[in-house]
Amino acid sequence: MPWRTRNYAPPLRRLRFGLVVVPIIVAAVWAWQSWDSKYDNAVKLSRQNAALISEYTLRSVQNQLLLLNQVDQLVTDNPEIGAEDLHRRIRALDLSSGQTTSIGVIDANGDIIAGSRTFPLRVNFAHREYFKALRDGQWPVFIDRVVQYPSQRDTLTVARRLSGDGFRGVVTASAEIRLFADFLAGMSATGDATAFLLRADGKLLVRPNPDDPAFMMLPDGPVMTALATAEAGFFYGPGRMDGIGRIYAFQKIGDLPLYALHGFSRRGLLQALAMEMLPVLAFLVLFSVLGYVALMALVRRVEAERAWREAEFDRQLLRDAQQMAELKETMLKEMSHRVHNNLQMIQALIQLRRRNPGDPAAMLHEIGQRIWAISEVHTLLYNTTADQQLDMGTFLRTMVNNPSIVPPEQAITVNCHVDKVEIGLRQAVPAALIVLEALTNALKHAFPGDRGGVIEVTLRRHGTEAEIIVADDGVGMPDIRMRNSGMKLNQNLAAQLHGELEISARHGGGTLVRLRFPLEPDEGIRSEPSQSPVVAAW
Repeated sequence: MPWRTRNYAPPLRRLRFGLVVVPIIVAAVWAWQSWDSKYDNAVKLSRQNAALISEYTLRSVQNQLLLLNQVDQLVTDNPEIGAEDLHRRIRALDLSSGQTTSIGVIDANGDIIAGSRTFPLRVNFAHREYFKALRDGQWPVFIDRVVQYPSQRDTLTVARRLSGDGFRGVVTASAEIRLFADFLAGMSATGDATAFLLRADGKLLVRPNPDDPAFMMLPDGPVMTALATAEAGFFYGPGRMDGIGRIYAFQKIGDLPLYALHGFSRRGLLQALAMEMLPVLAFLVLFSVLGYVALMALVRRVEAERAWREAEFDRQLLRDAQQMAELKETMLKEMSHRVHNNLQMIQALIQLRRRNPGDPAAMLHEIGQRIWAISEVHTLLYNTTADQQLDMGTFLRTMVNNPSIVPPEQAITVNCHVDKVEIGLRQAVPAALIVLEALTNALKHAFPGDRGGVIEVTLRRHGTEAEIIVADDGVGMPDIRMRNSGMKLNQNLAAQLHGELEISARHGGGTLVRLRFPLEPDEGIRSEPSQSPVVAAW
């Protein structure tokens, strides 16, 4: 039937072309509108976050200034007050505020008269930047990032001159830099967003990571150029720390020489937009496929011989698609099961820690360490060539070299002696959590004060059993250690391993924690229990 082919081929070709072009046009229009909406929302959110950072910082600094005014009034009204009496009074003010790490009074020569936390304290602060600026009359109030002496705390310090004629000295109030860093981290928890506090002279004081040092911005860079033209607004510039280009909203903080900045990246918006477009693109692709199948049915009627070949081709495509769909469904179920177990672990760790209230920062740090251990186990599993087998020795070396678990500033040496022992995922997570708990307990309790020491972490294989030992030469464990929720968690996790956990005094002083459990082959995701070991322990 060649005449039918000649008559219907041009319309069919145009329809085939439309099935490709129309979805592309629809996707492009939708993507452009979505991008405009996302960009506008991101700009509004960035402006709001900058305002929130400004309000939070303003309240914190005003509280410190109120304390400084009280100390100034105390010194002015009592010119003959002794140093020890002054120390007691400002200590009472410091403790009643609950927001500062210390308050200090410094004379005109830079010698400290009294501090709220330490007495006596014989230190000269004439070299401090805030002392020089206030002495020379450059600033009415000076705010700086200062590492305190002798506590070595990283703080945001607010300083002002003592009232009176001439330069009589300086009063200071300091707050932990981590308080401001944690707030900024909450404002920049998504995508490539970031936030920071900037002094008017260009010194970047605080970033979301409290360990990031302060540094000076380039005087002719986009940040300082924008701040020189307005007290609030937007500008675009690359990040000094990561090089990512961002759009920043900035706002001056009251009448203080400080600015709050919050930035978001176009790259992060594009990634979020891509994730939102996937369902729409899938629908458009499905629409195109269905249209193409319908078109092929029409072609088969026009060209009988060609229809048979194309029908067979379509059936093969359908079989392949079904097989691919089944494979994807299986992979999705396995991934969902793994994510479910990980979330159960994290939830159980948080619930377990809530039963023992204490310092929120310490609580979050402890939970973060345990979540890190779970995450590191999975990272090593996914990077290994073995089938769901973890080299426990590699994990232990990674743990003892993690500065957030073993702080390098402590005078504690951690030695790691390990054999090559591979264990499955079901055993890897509880074993990792037990070792982490034993190591952190040794770091927290075995070496009080500035005492140094040695912690030995040993991994040995004895036939079909593995043995892990964490031993320290510290002061030893108290008799009430089993009341500790971490120790109870370890006992329950050891039961999950069908192993034995022994905690004993070490010959010659210190504590020894020994975990011994039978090795068993890991059978992958499908062999994991429906309930995670941490949940069962809790």
